[in-house]
Parts: sequence; structure tokens; C-alpha cells
Amino acid sequence: MSGRMEWVFRDGCGCPFGVLSGTEASTISGAWKQFYETARERDAAMDRGVTAELMPFEQYEAEVVPLLRDPQCTHGAAA
Repeated sequence: MSGRMEWVFRDGCGCPFGVLSGTEASTISGAWKQFYETARERDAAMDRGVTAELMPFEQYEAEVVPLLRDPQCTHGAAA
């Protein structure tokens, strides 16, 4: 393992839509602040069910990258 970490942002349905390097933020609060410029944007995203998860790069590469390359959601409308 490389030790590299990635923050993965997911819609309420669970589909990933964005990523932030773990070197840009060491806490979940920091990740939200780096990904969304304003508190209003962060609050709106949280209200929509957006989540952030820190994971090893290898897991991100294996599980998330394929979903980002073919971003068609199979869950229907976001929760």
C-alpha cells in the first residue's frame, strides 16, 4: 500500500461524484471546507445526503475510479 489517501464524495444514492486528495485535508471538516467554498454550499450538500469518506488510494482506484469513468447512476434519483 502506498499510504496515499483520498476523500470520496458521494451523492445520497451512494454514487461517487468527486474526490479530494487526503493531503489537502486531514479531517472530514477540512475536506468539506476544501471541497465546498461556502457554508451554504456545504449545508445544501449535506441536506441532499452527500457524504465524504476517507479511503486508501488503492481502494479508491479499484472501487471508485471505475464508477467515475462511467458516471451513470444505477440507483435512480438521489435520496
